[in-house]
Amino acid sequence: MKRFFVGMCTFIMVLSFAGCSVNSKKDWDKKKIVDDVANTVLEYDSDSKDYDDALEVVSQYILGDVTKEYAQSTLQSTIDKMQDDYSNVKYKEISDEFAKLLDDNLVPSGEYVMYINARADKLTGYINSLESLKYYVDGDINSKITKEDLAFTYNNDINIQKSERKYEFYSINYFFGEWSESDIEYLDNTVLIRLKSFNIDKPKWVFGRDTAEKEFTRALDEMQLYIEKSESHIAESKEELDKLQHENKSKN
Repeated sequence: MKRFFVGMCTFIMVLSFAGCSVNSKKDWDKKKIVDDVANTVLEYDSDSKDYDDALEVVSQYILGDVTKEYAQSTLQSTIDKMQDDYSNVKYKEISDEFAKLLDDNLVPSGEYVMYINARADKLTGYINSLESLKYYVDGDINSKITKEDLAFTYNNDINIQKSERKYEFYSINYFFGEWSESDIEYLDNTVLIRLKSFNIDKPKWVFGRDTAEKEFTRALDEMQLYIEKSESHIAESKEELDKLQHENKSKN
């Protein structure tokens, strides 16, 4: 009987160690995935923070808190940095083995590859926006059209950026939406806690990829509305400018 009891204890211990080994491997696999995506996420977040800071300087300029020269210099240096970063972007590939690791851990490998290679498009968007703002900052601030266009463009860009930050946060959430609360602990401590832009508006992590997708889709819809608003304003401004130019020609 004693020998049976000892044998059972040994068997249970073996099963326990085997269970620990399986869990450790799963934890290690998830850690490997987080470590792989961490640099990309933090790089995107850093670009977004640079853009946030540039928008803040435009706000200060509109309020009269900084000089025109300071606003111009800040915008141009940010544009130059982003253009330099853009020129150094390289395509990132993943191995078949890592793709399988992603899929086995409920992270869609195809979309993951697209995500880690999105920096060039993101930088292009920031650069275009900053060049547009600088165009108005370079103009005559006493001109009614310039002042109104700068204020409108800035306010619209701020709203787009708020939606963009939300989109970026829930894009991260989307990839890890099927992980449990304990699964994302390492992600939280390694990546999420270090965000300086995507978490400004204090978004709340959701569980379930479908739920995360709804959140970033809502953010995309918001961005689209502001983009359409901007296009409409640009058309109206061009019409008004053409009208003024026509009137000036008539006077001459």
